[in-house]
Amino acid sequence: MILTHKMIVNRVWLRFFMVALIGFGLFPIYVNAQSLEDLQAHAVNNRKLIEAKRLSIANQDILVKRSHSNYYPKFDMRLMTSRYDDNSVTDNTSRHEYQWSMTYPIFLGLKNWYGVKNEKILKEIKTYELNSLLQDIKFQIAETYLYIFEGKSRLEVATDEYLLLKKRHEDVQNRLQVGLVNKNDVLKIKVEMDNARQKMEKASADYDISINEMEHQTGIAIQVDAMTFKEFNGLPEAKDYAYYKTQALNRSELKALELLIQSKKYQTKVAQSEFYPSINLVGSYKKFHDEGFPPDSQDDEDKLIKLELTMNLFDGFNTIQTVQSEKLNEKIAECNFTELKQSIETEVKNIYLEYEVSLKNLKVAHESIAQAEENFRITDISFQQGVATTTDVLDAIYYRSRAKYNFIYAGGELFLHYYQLQRIADNF
Repeated sequence: MILTHKMIVNRVWLRFFMVALIGFGLFPIYVNAQSLEDLQAHAVNNRKLIEAKRLSIANQDILVKRSHSNYYPKFDMRLMTSRYDDNSVTDNTSRHEYQWSMTYPIFLGLKNWYGVKNEKILKEIKTYELNSLLQDIKFQIAETYLYIFEGKSRLEVATDEYLLLKKRHEDVQNRLQVGLVNKNDVLKIKVEMDNARQKMEKASADYDISINEMEHQTGIAIQVDAMTFKEFNGLPEAKDYAYYKTQALNRSELKALELLIQSKKYQTKVAQSEFYPSINLVGSYKKFHDEGFPPDSQDDEDKLIKLELTMNLFDGFNTIQTVQSEKLNEKIAECNFTELKQSIETEVKNIYLEYEVSLKNLKVAHESIAQAEENFRITDISFQQGVATTTDVLDAIYYRSRAKYNFIYAGGELFLHYYQLQRIADNF
């Protein structure tokens, strides 16, 4: 079946939304179709960034367990051997000393308690960071997926324009032979045909680049023919502005910063613990064994249990300055949180405005396609009848292609802003 110009323009429209213009059929369904969700899943499973972040969370689990270590007693053993260089025959010449000790912390100024809570919060922060990274990667895949679709659509338009100019060039050459047109008309179409060919080659290269980028991001071979692009079969269903604003203010980055503020407060408490005394229960057992003269020397034993209180009286202002530094870190985290919150509020507002503008632009671009197509149809008939000039038909082809490109651009902008809204709301 030979496609008419009207059917070709409908194909561009149907690839985006499957509505409005005269249809020509449905997309085939592939068993191994690669949808956006499939590609996002591959990216999440294959990216080393995700694996590294998950390993970081696993490592934080170990740090949480390690932070409990100060609640347990410590056991130590020491063996010491000494020898005396004394010529007196009445003195012992060597001594062996064995010591076993146990230290149990009773109070460390709440350092342990705040330290454990801080390590747990750091794990939660890393969990939110992982979710944020997952959202970033899924958005990146959606963006590249859109670029592939746009690239394919642009390539189709560029190819269609080139084939139209090629056909008109052949027609004009035939007319030149019978004296119906002059050489200048042939040259005009040839120049535009060559320009269209260059655009087609550039569109093909951009299309291949977007596919290569997707393969890099997902770690799999991309089968473009298996892509149904079902996500573009209709208009995106965005929610209202209030929804996105609420969701954006609960996104992972803000939650992570909120916890970071709490973490800084715990670190301040840990630093302040140095102002308090530490209390430890200490038990030790020592055994001494002497060798030499007199030969009847015996082993000695020493057993000790004590309650040990230690308090620093002066450390060169180290603790005071550490506490001051940690309090400043609290304020820095609070400033970063406020700044990010205000930035997100502005971002969601701007993106939503751009989304609404893109929706209106798409409607205008849709109407322009029909008008440009009709203008080309009338001009082409007039050209065939010898009424319209070569310049008229070249202009009609140009306006027709520009209308298609504008439509592709408007549709791409609409979906890009929709995906940005999904990202800012952590909805991927």
